[in-house]
Amino acid sequence: MSGSNPTVSEIMAELVVEAIRGNLGAVGVMVRDVPPPDARKLIATIKPFQEEGIEFRIAYLLDGGAEAAAEAGLGADVFSHEIEQAERWRNQRDLDALIIVVALGDEPKLSSLEEFAPITSRDLKRVLVERALGEEAGENDVQTRWWRLLGTDDGIGLAQLVDYYLALSDKKGDDFVAASSREIFRLGLIPDHELFNDPKESAVKARFEKNRELVVRFQTL
Repeated sequence: MSGSNPTVSEIMAELVVEAIRGNLGAVGVMVRDVPPPDARKLIATIKPFQEEGIEFRIAYLLDGGAEAAAEAGLGADVFSHEIEQAERWRNQRDLDALIIVVALGDEPKLSSLEEFAPITSRDLKRVLVERALGEEAGENDVQTRWWRLLGTDDGIGLAQLVDYYLALSDKKGDDFVAASSREIFRLGLIPDHELFNDPKESAVKARFEKNRELVVRFQTL
């Protein structure tokens, strides 16, 4: 999986940039209501777009953006921390660049950019699942089905799934499968060493749902 000991926020930044790549050609993209990405990682990963001939402008409304932009050498012509600048870029008729807005989601004036393609936690979960399936999780059918289940389950948060992904990042083969059941506490579930004993999709899903029911009972008690 990913390199040497990345953090959840760094992986989040990589996922955001992958999702942005999937929206090239749009007027703009709106990243909102997602766990905060690492600003330095995100901007450093977006900057190479310029070398690929992809023009962009970025309005980063979260903390740390201005410092990260300065480190990456992005000037005021490309970077801003104000939503108003994103509006001005959008209204600039001769501008042929992808406008990227990274926001918490409750900032004023975001509705003025409603035509921008949205990137949400659900989108980033989908990117993460595809990333995992391109690595060790895609090496057998059981794990492939398991990760697709996690990606579509609204009870599993994006940050939880990233944490789980990182916990498995140095595992291979049987060690990966064993850790996949042992580390599910990171998903708010109870470790279950028998989770994949019956590899049928219906059996794994049934144990998953029973596990969640137990967690709810414990919380109630």
